[in-house]
Amino acid sequence: MDFKTLQSLGAIVPKTLFKRQITLTYKPPKPETEWAEAGNPEFQDEEVTEPYDVFIRLPSAADAIEIATASERDRPFVGIYRCWVNEDGTEVLPSLEMAASIRPWLALPLWDAINSLSPTRAKKSKPSKRGGASSPSSSAAAQ
Repeated sequence: MDFKTLQSLGAIVPKTLFKRQITLTYKPPKPETEWAEAGNPEFQDEEVTEPYDVFIRLPSAADAIEIATASERDRPFVGIYRCWVNEDGTEVLPSLEMAASIRPWLALPLWDAINSLSPTRAKKSKPSKRGGASSPSSSAAAQ
């Protein structure tokens, strides 16, 4: 098998970046001058909800193996660290430890955006459209 065959099979992950809009709901930080302790941010009482554009790259085999072999706890953060990129393709976060330290209101929408591009993601089962009791069988109806 040669490289052209691999390309024709779609086996090489393209370097294409996918722009996705995520919605973040969070409490903005207060100005630093209002914090009780330096380095320990305090937040406003009101939540805001805003859309943000993010860039995601498809995981390569190396990324997929790293994500799959990570502990269940670390798996989303490995995915975020490897696949969330700047518009120029460079990683947004400098380390896996930094990815694990982001707040849930950011991590969850990012992980959803990454998973939305995965061709192997688990498909959600569709609920049955029929409700109530099932129809009686033909033998039961004949009685």
